[in-house]
Amino acid sequence: MNGGEEINELAEESLGMPLPDELSEQLDYEALAAETKEKRSRWRTERQVHEQEWFINAAMFRGNQYVEWDDRYNRLTVPKAPPHRVRLKINRLQAKIRARLSKFLKNRPKPFVVPATNEYADYQNAKATQKVLDYLWRKLRLEHKYKDALLWAMVAGKGFWWFHWDPTAIARVVTEGEAGLPVYTDEPLGDPAIEVGSPFEVLVADPGIPDIGDQPEIMRIKIRDVEEMRQRYPQIAEDISASKGEESYFTYERQIAGLNPYSYSTGGKEDQQDSVLVTEHFLAPCGKYPKGQYRVLVGDVVAKIENQLPYGFADLPNPFPVVEFFDIKVAGQYWCPTVCAQLIDLQKEYNLMRSKLAENLRLMAHPKIIVAKQHQLPKSSWTSEAGEIIEYVAIPNLPPPQPWVPPNVAADLWRNVELLQKEFDDVTQIFPASEGKVGTATSGFQTNLLQEATDSVHAPDIRQAEITVEEAAFKLRRMAKLGYDVPRLISATGKDYAAEVFEFVNDQIDEMADVIVEVGSALPTLKAAKQDAVMNLFKVGMLGDPADPAVRARGMSLLEMGSLEEGFNFAKTDENQARMENKTLGTGAPIDVPHFWENHQIHYDVHTNILKSPESQAWPPEIRRALVAHTILHARFINPQSAMQVAMEEGIQEVVPAIQAMLPPPMPQMPGGPPQGPPPPPPGPPPPDQGGPQGPPV
Repeated sequence: MNGGEEINELAEESLGMPLPDELSEQLDYEALAAETKEKRSRWRTERQVHEQEWFINAAMFRGNQYVEWDDRYNRLTVPKAPPHRVRLKINRLQAKIRARLSKFLKNRPKPFVVPATNEYADYQNAKATQKVLDYLWRKLRLEHKYKDALLWAMVAGKGFWWFHWDPTAIARVVTEGEAGLPVYTDEPLGDPAIEVGSPFEVLVADPGIPDIGDQPEIMRIKIRDVEEMRQRYPQIAEDISASKGEESYFTYERQIAGLNPYSYSTGGKEDQQDSVLVTEHFLAPCGKYPKGQYRVLVGDVVAKIENQLPYGFADLPNPFPVVEFFDIKVAGQYWCPTVCAQLIDLQKEYNLMRSKLAENLRLMAHPKIIVAKQHQLPKSSWTSEAGEIIEYVAIPNLPPPQPWVPPNVAADLWRNVELLQKEFDDVTQIFPASEGKVGTATSGFQTNLLQEATDSVHAPDIRQAEITVEEAAFKLRRMAKLGYDVPRLISATGKDYAAEVFEFVNDQIDEMADVIVEVGSALPTLKAAKQDAVMNLFKVGMLGDPADPAVRARGMSLLEMGSLEEGFNFAKTDENQARMENKTLGTGAPIDVPHFWENHQIHYDVHTNILKSPESQAWPPEIRRALVAHTILHARFINPQSAMQVAMEEGIQEVVPAIQAMLPPPMPQMPGGPPQGPPPPPPGPPPPDQGGPQGPPV
């Protein structure tokens, strides 16, 4: 359910939305409920023409490949076959769909938060938001739900993520206890939640609009537990009862589950007596409803009507609390086709050919026998038992019983089987090299090229999944912005597999920052390709001096882990530290002096960049002087003589002793007498004549 009363209050305060209670008096509940029920019935009638295909797709994928849809009984049936018919099920369809699915799942899409400006505060906020998205990805088990949504898309064209706020979710809070020691407690602060949905739950107003975010209205119909709904909506608890007359909405739950089609029909069942049909009706922002409208019907009872969409999504391109995953997106059609549906005819034809081959082999192994009536041969005497003795009445001039062996299978049948196998590859664009088979490739390099070419064919569909995850990241960020009003501890596992724990609050979320999913991040990437990228970076010195043993060790680590982010994070350690020092000094707080273990050139570049920026020009003189002094102390590790000269020119005398400590000691002087010049040159032959005028001889 998309309850969310608590977070809607936050949305009202932050977005200036009107309170639902103030508007409820102006609404005609009965008229709105009647409108919702009329649209629900009409939209579902428009969708039902596609449901038969979804049922058959699911059955074919599952292996029940001889089912048909019975319009008379509105159910899946399996026609009876004659006794001689062999029904083989060689499920090539499932293998191809699984191979295609693996291209979507091998690498997960990676949302990346881009700072709104180049200011360090925005950079830090973007990094914090990035870690929160990583934290939610793991906590909400989105990798698992991503696969479930794609499985629905492979069978029924689309899969969905529905967003809601779980107020019972536990978060860890840190407070200051006695003697200033931190105290950790677990509080029910709530968290975003995502529920996977199927196309059987979704109704849309316009089947000609491909994207759900562009629909003027949508509905979600779902079977819920009666007691759960009574607890959620106590104000109407007495009016909530099990749904009656809506048995058709239970159909897909049993058909897709693969129950016996002979024992199931669309009639009501006793085990549904504790279930109720819940309808959520979402209206996009329009002239009548600037923030949209949200209606909830539990059975036929109105549970909620709000003149705003949940969770403050009204200003997003997709204002509804849902995102959709496609199998194949087409123009001008919301209920899109699937690759699975394109393979059904091929799968049935392949099963027929293989079954006929099996029937022919059965006849060859146990041939028929031609017997004259005069032989008086008992029907049960011709069996497949070894050593069997068959007695018959021998009549003069009458030939004995003769076995009939069928002719060999025509070559056209074998060619047809080979053609069907090739057509499976052509229709799905999943070739043997993509399934781990050698095929026609003669080398590993050629196999890699074939796999890359196959991936590029499926790249548009995979990119659509990346865009959906990107859209989901925007919605999760909005929910965190509204719901994370109390600081909480976040534990996120970074891309370098190192855990990081930090305190987070919604003030750290900058909604002006962009969220992107890198193009191709979900495409399969071979480990050899990653290792080759590491080797190239190592050779050109991007990881450091190739002759440095530490750099070589780091390169070996990257080759083993296959994670380039680890190397990038290592390279940016000093840069991040220098940026933090700039920010700390800008607030007037002191910072530590430079130490020998820091990368002083990086610190020098970052500090001098901010000294040249308009931001530091507005600082008080004493803060700017402190940053100059700190920068000079870094310069003393690079060039002490130059640092001494700069300190004298800038008049910063307090750093002179530290610089002098880095200078080489002066040459010792002889006791008594003037300072001595440089030592005489070592003995040897006289220097060569340099030319020019010579003085008089002595």
